[in-house]
Amino acid sequence: MDSDLDRIFEVTGESENAKCTDDPDAPRFKAISIGKSVVFSDYAITLRIDEFFGRHATIFGNTGSGNSCTVASIIQSLFSKPDTYAAHGASFVLLDNGKYRQSFAKLGFNIKRSYWRLPSGDSSDIASAEDKGETRHGFRLPHWFVSVEEWELLLRASERTQQPVLRTALGLSTLFTDESNVDLAQLQNHILASCILYIMQSDQGSPTKTDRILSVLATFSTKKLSSATIKPGIAISFDQMKDAGGVNALLSKHIKEAITVPDYANKPFPFDNLDAALDLALLYEEAHGNRQIREYCSQLRIRFKWILECDKFSFLRIDPKIILDYEKDADRFIERFLGLERNGDWLQKTSQITILHLNEAGDQIVEVASAIIARLVFERLRRADPRNRLPINIVLEEAYRYVAERPAGYAIEAGKIFERIAKEGRKYGMFLLIGSQSPSALSRTVLSQCSHFVLHRIQNPDDLSHIR
Repeated sequence: MDSDLDRIFEVTGESENAKCTDDPDAPRFKAISIGKSVVFSDYAITLRIDEFFGRHATIFGNTGSGNSCTVASIIQSLFSKPDTYAAHGASFVLLDNGKYRQSFAKLGFNIKRSYWRLPSGDSSDIASAEDKGETRHGFRLPHWFVSVEEWELLLRASERTQQPVLRTALGLSTLFTDESNVDLAQLQNHILASCILYIMQSDQGSPTKTDRILSVLATFSTKKLSSATIKPGIAISFDQMKDAGGVNALLSKHIKEAITVPDYANKPFPFDNLDAALDLALLYEEAHGNRQIREYCSQLRIRFKWILECDKFSFLRIDPKIILDYEKDADRFIERFLGLERNGDWLQKTSQITILHLNEAGDQIVEVASAIIARLVFERLRRADPRNRLPINIVLEEAYRYVAERPAGYAIEAGKIFERIAKEGRKYGMFLLIGSQSPSALSRTVLSQCSHFVLHRIQNPDDLSHIR
């Protein structure tokens, strides 16, 4: 009877010899048991490992019906077979609400785990490791890894007026970080000269003009246009600038025609420099005749100042003067997060399970962190050669926080990147395992791409209809 059921469910021959230099005779399981059948007495229900984890999957059920236990036990089964070849090559990233850290303690077989907690900028703040297989990290995300589109969503920039200014400001924030390029120096001088000339020609009093110019030069300057070269001419004497004509002549020499501000380069820059860059971008627009642009962008600047001052966003505000090497490059940053270590041209896996603890973070922070991390992982896998070289399963616990059908209206709609992963991720080796108590609250786009459904007790008529 059981052999017939094995053929029906295609789980015959559960183990096969693995080509493992450590233990060439150890079998590798092709299927794992997830429980007993309620229809066929004492028959073990199994999952074919490659098929289940090689596609997107969901685990649904009312609260208390065992969703989290199912996720934990399935992943535990991969790493805890005492007489089999452990799944050293598997990679799981869990966006966790505080449920899974202890579940994967003491797995054995040299299975390593990295535990990241948000909010925390220092691993010393985190409770002691569960065992020697766990490394602890305070999670911080350099703001220069945030894409232009994510900045626009984060600041809710309007399409017609605020987005162009924000893109210019982001370009300026990284433009002035490179002082070695001669062509860039000419562009820097042109932008500064245009903005300072606009201030010089405004109707404001001379003391006010001087203060504004020095404020700009305090953040953005070049060898030829700096406080040292400009300040003597704009110094106030008897309520007038000492040499306004000389300053205007100096500035005019640096004005160029047909200049285009470069795109955002994702290079390290001080977070608060973006506030000054926004002001410089507004000055640049005003210098070109757009006199109402500052009024149109007032809400954008207010939202940025709130993020600049809000403690919840401290994980995003990184000082480029004290960053580590891996925080300068997005690929190296995400490789470390995933437990991958470079060894020449090769990547060596140092951990199989990555847990990002988000239980103490608010919904807005969860959206920001999860969306950016998911995009960075997706982009890294897209560049992998050969393709599918680094397969990764991302577990979304309480999935309504990430892939809601109707976003809650917070800063970044995390569902956008997860919808793309659902549609394109499989060909790059990126898979989703979604757990939720409310299937009807989840994105239909994401669910439509899921091939496997593990269902516990569900009573809500809307959820039952959604699943059907």
